[in-house]
Amino acid sequence: KLLYDVYPLNEEGIDKPYWAKKICDYINVAIQRWYAPRIKNSSYKGPYLAPFVNGDPILADKMLPLFKVIREMYNINEESKDDNCFTEEGYMVTCEKISLHNVFGNSTVAGRLVCVKLDKAYLKMLPPDNYKSPYQHIYNTVINMDSGNSPLIMYTRRPGMIVGYDYNGAWTHSITKCSVDEFIIGLFILNSANYLKIRGNGDENISLDEYIRQGEKADHAAWSDHNINGTNHRIVTNIQRNIIKKINATYKEKIIDTSEHRNIGLSHALGDMLLPSRDFGKRPSAPSGSSSSGSGGSSTTKISSFSFIGSPVYKNGVLNYAYEMVVRNNTCTLEAEVITDSDKYNADKWEEEIGKPFPLEFDNFSIDTMQDKSGKVSQHTVSLIGALSDKDCSLESIRSKTNSILNAVVINCTDSTMKICGKMSFHADSQYFKVAFCIKE
Repeated sequence: KLLYDVYPLNEEGIDKPYWAKKICDYINVAIQRWYAPRIKNSSYKGPYLAPFVNGDPILADKMLPLFKVIREMYNINEESKDDNCFTEEGYMVTCEKISLHNVFGNSTVAGRLVCVKLDKAYLKMLPPDNYKSPYQHIYNTVINMDSGNSPLIMYTRRPGMIVGYDYNGAWTHSITKCSVDEFIIGLFILNSANYLKIRGNGDENISLDEYIRQGEKADHAAWSDHNINGTNHRIVTNIQRNIIKKINATYKEKIIDTSEHRNIGLSHALGDMLLPSRDFGKRPSAPSGSSSSGSGGSSTTKISSFSFIGSPVYKNGVLNYAYEMVVRNNTCTLEAEVITDSDKYNADKWEEEIGKPFPLEFDNFSIDTMQDKSGKVSQHTVSLIGALSDKDCSLESIRSKTNSILNAVVINCTDSTMKICGKMSFHADSQYFKVAFCIKE
């Protein structure tokens, strides 16, 4: 009965892993799953673990392949990324700092990402070993990946415990998949010694490790952002975004940029997935304070409008566009939607009904110029990743309730009617989705 929830009763018994059959084996694997970085690891900064189950030691060379990989990855830094057990066998290892600006007081480094792409041979999935896939190491049951293997990302902080694994959530949702014979495995190690800059009199600094610990649930199964003195720095969200960018740059760029022509063709292909929405206006015209009507006349549009300018540029997994927009009545919201054959989904509806993270996320949105009713044009540097406001305009980001995907932008202007121009960029999880951007006022 203790193993009742470990493996579904309706799953094929032939796929049932050995550790789902005996309690002592399950405890052994569970210790590996959550404490792999510290098991018999003399390189761990602090006491390593020497666990026993029923008097039998868990030895490093007897660990399951995935957990042995995690243990080795934990020891890799920028100095050793070219000299380790993976590179000795011809596998390339990526080790990069994940930096966030204007958040920390010690340095910009939130942690380091160690990543490697391994094949079935290295993971001993082929005869005579026939080990289970990395996904089953984590979730016990078979995870089917018919369209390509999703990356497997895990994250840890100072105690060396793996807090969570992700292959289809906020840490991985827009990372390129690889072939069914390969696995992208990534480990993020938090820079626990860094600390947050806290504004306010008498406020003490809080370490990054403590901030993350406070955001963990009671079961220590995930990281989440939270407010500090009324401010949410979105540290976890931005770490996730940076990891996605870096992994896509490492593994996706080599396919996309094999030639300039292929990159241009992909830009057009992804551009074709963008559809006008019912709330789109025509190409914005300059704001006007007057209108005309009557036979053969026209009237000035009284709703905000939006359009793309030119062709998209696709790079490192991000689609970049220039845009023009007329904002009326001081404010409006630009929201992404996914169009299917049967329905239209905003982010919250998608995540509630489909059960997966919304497949499109804003990377940035900027206001570069503004034109008022008199025709005067002014320059601006307002963006989601920089200054969010100036004296004439401001931006607000809207995120989905379940997975915190940035799916909409609120544009506010001090004047009632302004024409704005700028650039926007976003990640698209798949080029096969039809996407629309609608304006809400």
